[in-house]
Amino acid sequence: MTEKPKRHSADSAGHSTPVRSTAVERIVRFVLPEKPSNWVSVTVSSAFAIAALALIASFQATLGNVPLVGALGGSAVIAFGMPESAMAKARSLFGGHAVACGVGIVVTSMLPESPWVGAIGVGCALGLMRLTATIHSPAGADPLLIAVTHGAWGRPMIVLVGGLLIISLLAQLRAAASRRAHAIGDR
Repeated sequence: MTEKPKRHSADSAGHSTPVRSTAVERIVRFVLPEKPSNWVSVTVSSAFAIAALALIASFQATLGNVPLVGALGGSAVIAFGMPESAMAKARSLFGGHAVACGVGIVVTSMLPESPWVGAIGVGCALGLMRLTATIHSPAGADPLLIAVTHGAWGRPMIVLVGGLLIISLLAQLRAAASRRAHAIGDR
């Protein structure tokens, strides 16, 4: 077991004084986690994220260029990189995007085209996601994307729903594989 570096030194009288760390030490502590990740888990999570986004990209290609892949990339990072997070649960994954898209559609249909439409959509979506306990940060991009497409939301919604289903199914598959690996390791 490694010993933590001492953060205090004692003078000749036994008084403790803080030890100053170098800038490099502070940067290393900021960048590197105290507890390194399990590389197998990291690799599996990354592989599932790649698979999900490759499937979404091929699905998207059949419908033309739809700008929602960015938001789905964020959802994949949460679903595969932080599977225990509340934002990775189906309620937030599907609910957050549904709320944000609904708000985006309403705002773009009610307000005249302006730079404020997307911002108002994101602010309103955030408020409604908080009220409904469906916060999912990548969904915050949805009202912006709907505003940019000038309310043409039909094809983006097909890609969004299909993409969320792909992410959700692969996240469940990854979780099942992880549980099985832990069960085998516990024998």
